[in-house]
Amino acid sequence: MPVVGSLLRRPAARRSARRRLTLLALFALLSAGCERKAPGPVECAEYAQAFVGVARDDETTTPHQQAAIDDVTQLCLTTPFDRELITCAQATRRPRACFDAYKLRVRRPL
Repeated sequence: MPVVGSLLRRPAARRSARRRLTLLALFALLSAGCERKAPGPVECAEYAQAFVGVARDDETTTPHQQAAIDDVTQLCLTTPFDRELITCAQATRRPRACFDAYKLRVRRPL
């Protein structure tokens, strides 16, 4: 009788393994699809500094420039900007031109 019992368990074990593998594959696909599309706080702060043209921790940065960096960072986080804008600014080092292209692309008044 143990032989019969083990034969009956094998198909169930295979089905269970298939289910686990299917769930794992589904989870992997969903995880890849949930990649964050908007830039995070660090990326927004870096973009804002490039947009304003000064680094926040630079000794020559004025309070007005720091306020502008804060404003652009907040706009980036609350709008939110997309990765294409951030990638453009990093690649071309022309954040204002990339921002103008972004505004045309999303057709949203900013």
